[in-house]
Amino acid sequence: MPSERAPGDVVGLSSDSDTGKESDDLLKIVSWNINGREQNNRNYRTEEICSLVKHSVAADIVMLQEVVPPSLRLIEKRCSKDYHLVHSHSGEAEDFTAMLFRRERVSLMKHEVFEFPKSVMGRKLQAAEVSFKNAHKLFIFNTHLESTRKFSETRREQLQECFRKLNKIPDEYSAVLAGDLNLRDRELDGIGGIPAGICDVWVHDGARPESEYTWDMVTNDNVQWNSPSKPRCRYDRIYFKESLAQRRALKPVYFSFLGLQRITPPQCFPSDHWGLRAHFKLQ
Repeated sequence: MPSERAPGDVVGLSSDSDTGKESDDLLKIVSWNINGREQNNRNYRTEEICSLVKHSVAADIVMLQEVVPPSLRLIEKRCSKDYHLVHSHSGEAEDFTAMLFRRERVSLMKHEVFEFPKSVMGRKLQAAEVSFKNAHKLFIFNTHLESTRKFSETRREQLQECFRKLNKIPDEYSAVLAGDLNLRDRELDGIGGIPAGICDVWVHDGARPESEYTWDMVTNDNVQWNSPSKPRCRYDRIYFKESLAQRRALKPVYFSFLGLQRITPPQCFPSDHWGLRAHFKLQ
């Protein structure tokens, strides 16, 4: 049954009214296609994204897609003091992915980048082994799958490879797969759905309609759409696989959007995609 709480409500926070601080056991993850290829207002937009993930959310792990060198340099300048930054850029693609890990709460042990052999867009899978507060081990997968309807078959193959890697994770690790998957529900159905043991965090949180469409041309006008029929799609997703062996379980407790407010000036949204915000609680 869908949750009845309002879009801005956050669960899993400390009930200590004296401090008002968030629970120390709350892992906050953001995934966001930042539309770096679009030069219009890019610096304003990137600055706003940095401010939101650092200050409004105080995200522990940030997974970015459609990053380009100018936006990467700005992210590095604004975030490197508080976050460890890794990326998949190798020169041949116009855009790439990047991840940030909050230094005081997340330890980065290993980072790898896997190629998608059939990609014509230079798309890759970024993988990191991390520890949250030295108490819970995770694998984090960040990706931007092949775009457009034309490459549906390639995209399905890429998603299957992502799920295979998720399912190979040892039981002593939790795992998160997130990004701009460019996914249509029929494509997910075409590969047999989500494998057992993996959950869609939006669905787990109640599949609330106000946090369904991550690329929504009805409410987001960053991209000019010259058609009376404007698309609303759930391209961006977060999947989670729970550890079966760690002493304390990590559970998804909240899902919402970021970037719903316009930047003033220049009266635009931070991206043409909404950012995904997910909270996980050690229990």
